[in-house]
Amino acid sequence: DHLVSLANLADLYSQRKAWGKALPTLKHCRDLAPDEVGFHNKIATAYLEVGDQLRASQAIVRSLELKPGQPGLRDTLALLEKFLGSYSVVQTSVGPFLTSNRDQVIRRAMGQGVPFGKEEVDRAVAIIRQLSAPAWHPGSFVDVGANIGTHSVYAFKAHGFDQGMAIELVEDNFKVLRCNLILAGIDGLVTAVNCGLSASSGHGLVELSPSNLGDHRLR
Repeated sequence: DHLVSLANLADLYSQRKAWGKALPTLKHCRDLAPDEVGFHNKIATAYLEVGDQLRASQAIVRSLELKPGQPGLRDTLALLEKFLGSYSVVQTSVGPFLTSNRDQVIRRAMGQGVPFGKEEVDRAVAIIRQLSAPAWHPGSFVDVGANIGTHSVYAFKAHGFDQGMAIELVEDNFKVLRCNLILAGIDGLVTAVNCGLSASSGHGLVELSPSNLGDHRLR
């Protein structure tokens, strides 16, 4: 059996701590058997071994979605979130998001599992479909002031856009944005740009909100 042979090969690489070979082999196993929690757990272990805590968290979250009753794994996820510092993972209908614990608006809004920005994206897509029917295809999604990527991730997951660009000025938000694109598996489809966007070039002052990280203003 091809899957069994691949799994044995991945275990051999892991025993030898050849993580550069173990990870792609484990991912191949996961792609062949996406509902097998064991592969997700082994991928998480491999990512931890190479120091990639964020991707390890992603693998653990998926494993817990498939099989919630894994208390040891939940403890590991809690430790990872603590390691990530002032950030935590929030679960939504389109997958997990890394959020800042300082944010009292976006993080709280997603507490019920609904992605922040869902209504706006759904409304915009509906209008475009109506105006362009029947020829419209969700090609490019441009997110200006992308914050941590909630709109971009939802647009791709729910509406199937082909490619996109997410533009965010504030560096802390931009770092979380890039993490969320990775968590969603769309970092290869969305170009993240760390800058502000205006109708004209120039300089401005950035006002930072202490509790709503989506309410920073460029003056």
